[in-house]
Amino acid sequence: VVQICTVPVPPINATMYVVPGLWAVMGFIFLATILFAIFAARNGWFHWEKCSASTLAGSMASKPRTLMVYRILSALYCFSILMWLVARPGGQFAYYFYTVWNFTMLTLFFTMAASQSIYASQRSFKLTSVPAASHFDRITLVLFEICITMVFLVDVVLWTILYPQAKKQAEKNDDDDACCEKFLNFGSYNVHGFNLIFMMGELLLNNMPIIWSHSLFVMIWLFAYGVYSWLVYDYGNTWVYFFLDTTKQSAPAWYSGLFFLHLCFYYLVYGINRLKQRCFGASQSQEEQDEAESSYLLSTNSSMA
Repeated sequence: VVQICTVPVPPINATMYVVPGLWAVMGFIFLATILFAIFAARNGWFHWEKCSASTLAGSMASKPRTLMVYRILSALYCFSILMWLVARPGGQFAYYFYTVWNFTMLTLFFTMAASQSIYASQRSFKLTSVPAASHFDRITLVLFEICITMVFLVDVVLWTILYPQAKKQAEKNDDDDACCEKFLNFGSYNVHGFNLIFMMGELLLNNMPIIWSHSLFVMIWLFAYGVYSWLVYDYGNTWVYFFLDTTKQSAPAWYSGLFFLHLCFYYLVYGINRLKQRCFGASQSQEEQDEAESSYLLSTNSSMA
């Protein structure tokens, strides 16, 4: 979540210590995630019938063409910022940070979403509610769900936890400029502020659902970065974020809190999206939604038989 580190991290061969309580927490979360994935797949909880051309390229608050232009401009801007982050001095360490991981995913989402809109424009935006079967369509939906969750989490954690702690440390060291240079700059404003604006615009304009069971994919994303951060520590003997330190007795509480925060922000945006649908009205009638869901569940049960 913090800005890019410009100091190389030397490799140090050291065995990483993990407090016993953290192993229990990680084991429980991992097992719960696996079991939920199995039950969700067997019972059709992923609701892929809600992923269709009308939801991927349609707009509830405007015209599909307006959404297409918004997505193209957002993709181009985010890509230019991402290239700047990686090309600037110290950019080789950019992907140590969760912020850059998430900004990369945000850029990828806008690129894929723009391609969905462009493809729909080639068919004169004749959008159907037939469930999409391609992996590209489903990945576009999942990326939206993860990105809209992560912009809230990244920005809130940065401005309420990391920035205040860094400012306090800077005041203690009588070096206020260091804190300002680290967080109050063009790059930080983009990845810790404009990212939220871009995704809120997308949320307002699009017709994409946020499916309650897809919180699973946010957990998988969190696990992926968690494993990566442990590998970074094993390589350089330093933690990118203080709350990931596995040697502290508070580690089980921090890791449990991160898990809880990811779920909280996911269901926060789930609620916001439901509110948007109530305000603007769903593009499909209830009968169409019920018919699509019934046919999808029937095909799921048939394949399981």
